[in-house]
Amino acid sequence: MSKSKKKPKKPTGTIGPIIITPHDRSAEFCPIDFPTDKAEVERYIVPFVIDGLRKTGTNFYKLVENPIQNPEDDFDFTLPTESGKEYLELMEVAALDHFGKFYDAAPASYNHGELADHVYTKLMAKAKKYGSLSHVPVHLLLYTTDWRFRLSQKVLALLAYWCLRREHSFKTILYFVPDDATHGEVKILYPIASESLANFDEQAARNTRSIIGDPTRLQVNPDGSVEIPLGPLRRE
Repeated sequence: MSKSKKKPKKPTGTIGPIIITPHDRSAEFCPIDFPTDKAEVERYIVPFVIDGLRKTGTNFYKLVENPIQNPEDDFDFTLPTESGKEYLELMEVAALDHFGKFYDAAPASYNHGELADHVYTKLMAKAKKYGSLSHVPVHLLLYTTDWRFRLSQKVLALLAYWCLRREHSFKTILYFVPDDATHGEVKILYPIASESLANFDEQAARNTRSIIGDPTRLQVNPDGSVEIPLGPLRRE
């Protein structure tokens, strides 16, 4: 009897809502319970995004049926669309190889230009895999599972600006971050109207920094107010 192939593990970070109960002056950070293997994480994320878009009246991928998850060594999902089969690839935004090997080791601050460069480099490396398959429509879904790597609006603007001005092989690029187990935020990075970035100051966006509060260390004061301490900052 052959041994079953082990499912590839997919480390995820820590992210979720802070639930505040005013009448008893309490607050609690409630991290999302992500699955532990790669296929299950992706199977969790994709319906989350599509259902959220549908609730806004948007059929972003023009689906006629639900996405179909593929085996390993293939596109992550097949999208049955009004135009025929298209494909979806996922990429987590987690610069662990740049800021630390583990989520807990990553700093709670980052330079917008530096993080945007890192994500864009990964994005383009993924795009090059499908360069010779330009006739195959491939969509990219970026997502975050850790509060340290929740992309700021300026990082998202930098990525959108570069994806609009530079050639790549993706038909669309979305960014998704969950807020809780049923809701999240979706941002379209590509395609967007060029007019929306007509006055974008790339250098100004690059030279700014985010400092992030650590929700795992929230404090409730006697008066019921809530404080979220800054996480460990990155040393320059």
